[in-house]
Amino acid sequence: MVLALIVVAFLTLFERNVIGTLQRRLGPNVVWIYGSGQALADAVKLIVKELVLPSVSNSVLFALAPWVTLWFSLLIWIVLPFGENQILCDLDLGIVFLYAVSSLGAYGILLSGWASNSKYAWFGAVRSVSQMISYEVSMGIIYWNILMITNSLSLVNIVLQQQNQSNMIGLPLLFILFLISCLAETSRVPFDLAEAETELIAGFHVELAGIGFTLFFLAEYANIVAVALLTTTLFVGGWCDSESACTEAAPDQALPNQNRTCEKQFCSLTSYQRAIHDTNHSSNRARYSHPKAKHKPLTKKNVRIKDNNA
Repeated sequence: MVLALIVVAFLTLFERNVIGTLQRRLGPNVVWIYGSGQALADAVKLIVKELVLPSVSNSVLFALAPWVTLWFSLLIWIVLPFGENQILCDLDLGIVFLYAVSSLGAYGILLSGWASNSKYAWFGAVRSVSQMISYEVSMGIIYWNILMITNSLSLVNIVLQQQNQSNMIGLPLLFILFLISCLAETSRVPFDLAEAETELIAGFHVELAGIGFTLFFLAEYANIVAVALLTTTLFVGGWCDSESACTEAAPDQALPNQNRTCEKQFCSLTSYQRAIHDTNHSSNRARYSHPKAKHKPLTKKNVRIKDNNA
């Protein structure tokens, strides 16, 4: 949870600097070194603000809705692998868990719009939930295709099966469809209909202030980072690279870095090629033997040890 909040803070800072550069103005540059503490200052400012509740709203549900959304946003992170043996919970049904939790996140938004008793907030919540439900269908089709190809629902197994070729190269159309669905799931441009400022002022955020707005803001950007991690896991290959293929197959036999490439090449040979490899290896070993001991077994007396650096 702490890691997710730190990543969200720096992501918002980076986004504001990029937007400022595109608009030819200065971004955050006052708080701390080059404005690096601006995200923390904004969070503290919003948290200490007074919690304003609409007079005709359901105050309990209205205050509970942001916590529900943030909880489901952070719950996705426990099944995302950050590296080899760096995962909080390796579930065999990891994709099913992601699909279910991401769908439950819409309830917090719907609850906030309904409990505020505001027409603008309600319209924005209905738009957001309908959009998320619509693109859940495409996400389910993508997950099903990945299941048929990898024959596994575990995110770790999906990463390990991309050692030779990533799914982004093998399935380019599926990758593009997944990116479009992710933009719609996170309500980013051009799928930001739920927060249409020209129509609905701020969507379901219109009645929020202080810590409630902060929690929704953190949940939104936590979903963005989680979707980026999921895209890397499903299509880019995660932490796995070409040099770690043999170490994944035999983790107990840790090879030095200089021998991994040779070992991987030997594993990919056919039986005939391996026989030729063994014959050449034996002939190369004969170079280090004494000339008079060609037909004698190799022992310490008739073998001349040659320095490789010579």
